[in-house]
Amino acid sequence: MKLAFFKSFDKKTLTPPAPTQPRFQQKKFSSEIKSLALTLFFLITIRSSIADHYLIPSGSMEPTIITGDHVLVNKTAYDIRLPLIGTSLFRTSEPQRGDVIVFQDPTERHPRLIKRLVGLPGDQLSIRDGWVYLNGQELEVSDANLPSPLIEQDRPNNLDRLFYETIPTSINPREPSRAHQVRLTQSQVRHLVRRDPEGSNPYPPLTLVVPAGHYFFMGDNRDRSADSREWGFATRDQILGKAKRVITLTKGRFWAEL
Repeated sequence: MKLAFFKSFDKKTLTPPAPTQPRFQQKKFSSEIKSLALTLFFLITIRSSIADHYLIPSGSMEPTIITGDHVLVNKTAYDIRLPLIGTSLFRTSEPQRGDVIVFQDPTERHPRLIKRLVGLPGDQLSIRDGWVYLNGQELEVSDANLPSPLIEQDRPNNLDRLFYETIPTSINPREPSRAHQVRLTQSQVRHLVRRDPEGSNPYPPLTLVVPAGHYFFMGDNRDRSADSREWGFATRDQILGKAKRVITLTKGRFWAEL
């Protein structure tokens, strides 16, 4: 009996109690998890259906957008979409010529592309030596007469120049037009020619009609842009949003409007 008593006494008095976590710490941890989940949900929602930023990996849109720029994209410019899924609920507006647009790569070689919209559904386009003829009329082009350190540092002795190109924003000729800078290689061929090593104009003459529901895109760096001249058209459903501003922290470029 004594032995049993002491064994019982030892268990009750010598065994330490199991550690317990205070209830307020559990509530705090749970609250932090909920806050983090809510923050992530809002960030994903904003980036997938409202606005996002993209890093520009190439120079196909120079001089408007240069390699390494970050651009702010308005994803509600043309559609309101379901977050994550991307399904369009309704359209807010239609793309216009001259818009700088982010869209899914029709070739699926890249997640997305950014180019300038040149041809709307039904447009008749002819492109000769990088110059655009829209519905039978050549787009107005004038020499920008601007210094371009960007061109000079690319390759010594290249012949690139900057021009202003004016493009109608819609089918209606009474609608306002917009001017933007484009970059075109100007080379004169006489007997011996020193050409750009990448080719001054890699695309042959092109004449086409943009099909219904499709869009024709070109890069502003006309002779060094893989665009609709190479892979064809993009569809309305492939358009993701309108590029609005450059947000790169570079002097003279931050918050530049596109």
